[in-house]
Amino acid sequence: MIHVLLKKDGALIEGRVSGRDKLVSKAFVVLAPDDRKKEHLYRTATTTSTGSFRITAVAPGRYTAYALDRNEEDAFYDDEYLRKFAKNSVAVNVDPSSSKTIVVPLVERLATVK
Repeated sequence: MIHVLLKKDGALIEGRVSGRDKLVSKAFVVLAPDDRKKEHLYRTATTTSTGSFRITAVAPGRYTAYALDRNEEDAFYDDEYLRKFAKNSVAVNVDPSSSKTIVVPLVERLATVK
């Protein structure tokens, strides 16, 4: 038997990505839950031409936001991969039905990080 639970307490996280004194378009934003095993809670977005992003339907909890210059074949699901970028991350506490605005520094990688 499958149970489906629909809730209306999802939050809104919006903001912008900054890098080298400018806003960054086409950055890949990852909102990763503190419990990395809960892959269904991950949320992603790509920034607009103005460097802004919007992530909806975020479940309440504790997250970390990362802004990457590209998506490495969904490597963001790997906690070790994300730990490499911890100094450029932003902690986000999400309350039910809330909205938050954050600024996330861009992680620029010259080569693929493995």
